[in-house]
Amino acid sequence: MNLASLSYRAWEANQSMNAYLRDKPEIARYALNHYADILRSFYGNKNKDGFPEATAQDLAFTYIRLGKIEKTSKRSNDAEQFYDKGYAIYKQILHNSAKEVPSREKLIDFIDKLDAQTKPMSIPPQMLSQERANGF
Repeated sequence: MNLASLSYRAWEANQSMNAYLRDKPEIARYALNHYADILRSFYGNKNKDGFPEATAQDLAFTYIRLGKIEKTSKRSNDAEQFYDKGYAIYKQILHNSAKEVPSREKLIDFIDKLDAQTKPMSIPPQMLSQERANGF
């Protein structure tokens, strides 16, 4: 994975989390779905991703967060589908590492606790200007 790809992915992660933490459900849903698309492209291309386990975990957590958005939007069928997708990916990661797999509910609770401690971040404008000047 090259620096430009890594930088782009980190920026997208930041944007989607900020939308998830701060914005209306519609905006958060769009941002997280977009980030999931990016992660799927990295995850599906082993040559492109030097961090397959981290990508899979990011994708699993993104699906869980999409499920939480759908649940708060009273779209329980969609929520269950996202929870199932996220949990299936997470189980596969732990299965590959021979670690104990928590229940789906424990994983969702873990994400809740993680999100409660997460604060929105912003990228300083001078850093964005420098990245653009460097061609990122």
